[in-house]
Amino acid sequence: MEVAVVGAGISGLIAAYELAKSGVKVVIYEKENYLSGHAKTVTVDGVNLDVGFIVFNRVTYPNLMEFFELLGVDVEISDMSFSVSLDQGRGCEWERRVFIVHLKMVYMMMEIYQIDRNETLGHFIQSHGYSELFQKAYLVPICTLIWSCPSEGVMGFSAYTILSFCRNHHLLQISGCPQWLTVRWRSHAYVNKVVKEELQKRGCHIRMGCEVNSVTTNEEGPVYDASPFYNVFNKEVFISLECVNQQNLGETERPYCVTLNPPHTPEHMLLKWTTSHPVPSVAASRASSELYQIQGKRGIWFCGAYQGYGFHEDGLKAGTIAAQGLLKKNFSILKNPKHMVATQGDLGLADAFIHGDFSFVDKNDGLLNLFMIFVNNRDLKASVTRSSKKRGWWTPLLFTAAVSSAKYFIRCVSNQRTLTQARRNISRHYDLSNELFSLFLDKTMTYSCAIFTSHEEDLKVAQERKISLLIEKAKVKKEHHILEIGCGWGSLTVEVVKQMGCKYTGINLSEQQLKYAKLRVQQAGSISFTILFTNVGFP
Repeated sequence: MEVAVVGAGISGLIAAYELAKSGVKVVIYEKENYLSGHAKTVTVDGVNLDVGFIVFNRVTYPNLMEFFELLGVDVEISDMSFSVSLDQGRGCEWERRVFIVHLKMVYMMMEIYQIDRNETLGHFIQSHGYSELFQKAYLVPICTLIWSCPSEGVMGFSAYTILSFCRNHHLLQISGCPQWLTVRWRSHAYVNKVVKEELQKRGCHIRMGCEVNSVTTNEEGPVYDASPFYNVFNKEVFISLECVNQQNLGETERPYCVTLNPPHTPEHMLLKWTTSHPVPSVAASRASSELYQIQGKRGIWFCGAYQGYGFHEDGLKAGTIAAQGLLKKNFSILKNPKHMVATQGDLGLADAFIHGDFSFVDKNDGLLNLFMIFVNNRDLKASVTRSSKKRGWWTPLLFTAAVSSAKYFIRCVSNQRTLTQARRNISRHYDLSNELFSLFLDKTMTYSCAIFTSHEEDLKVAQERKISLLIEKAKVKKEHHILEIGCGWGSLTVEVVKQMGCKYTGINLSEQQLKYAKLRVQQAGSISFTILFTNVGFP
């Protein structure tokens, strides 16, 4: 299969990446003399500066974060703030009115489900009687900042799209907002990884300075290029981004600012750049809802950030969806995290971590730090005063989860679990005999799901892969001391010490498993390590 990808922004690069991975011959056509669209990095006096795509976060950019982790792109914390001046920069409006502004936005969000999707933001504001100050001091400025557009165009935006964006991107929170991040070595670092390490390596051809004005098919004639839903930055809007703090440039000889359409030409201008950005107009919203009518027809698939809110996350999702749709493959797109109530205890936190529902900025010690917080909270809870223990029925744990957890709670109580019963259950299962389990387990005697790369692969190979992957994911180091609670027949025991040379302690309640594991350790006598198995019994 041969596919032409028109445009090398985030959507085009991702679509090409997904297609090339599947063995498709890909040719990319880009009208500019550089790749990546808004992910543009310029160098000034040896300092790399991003002028388009700068910041993101783990909460509202989950697919982008997953992609960066897959590529091995380093990210770091960024500093973000927002202020508004209505008197030519002589004062800052938000020093006094931020809380009132947020209350008005919260009130707007309460009406989001009643909004007609064809209603403009201007009509919504006027019909609900919001003040002129609220419009000028918050709503219009933040929209011009987010979508890089002139202020006079904001009121023509889709009210439903704007309010949905504010809700999904946590703009209504006074505190506890997601931590903003930036690419450590600027955005061209991830672009280079995609282009050089993925696309070019897979034989993808890239043609820059090659604008495509129309696409002709054999079935129904030409399809002409038209982009009516884009805003070109040549109108009056003044937005300035301070680069040193946002991009963590460190010590520089002078400050750098990215400014959109200043009312006066700056005295020291280093670069002038013209670009465009999707705007959430009612027409664009309506067109996006009707995209399915033409998507994939005549061999043409459409993708772009305009299919969402207009940002990198939206472009990445659109490119993935188009490519996988063309390949007719099943796939899943990560969604923004939402507040949820647990319906059962089980291994909910572990499952959430595995499924990517939460992650850590510190890839090495983030998980450990979280559990240290749990430990500290446990110790703090043990020392609370008697008065703090006498809380009413509105206790958050009971109030928020009582209904959804009722079934699980009743089941736990009715089981009458005791330490003696637990010991008896384990013995009745695992102490049947090692010979019995060896009939359906592989030679490693690993009692959990393996990780296969093909249907024909041997179970032993797949189990060994899983164990090695577990060691890698846990980031085990030589100086660590591993505690495995429920060590089974010792498959991880020997392998983790053999690979990493660390100390190991295994806890096991099954006498048969303990016997087998000790024998396995003795057979690996050529390896120098210390292992302690503990059989914890109950009276």
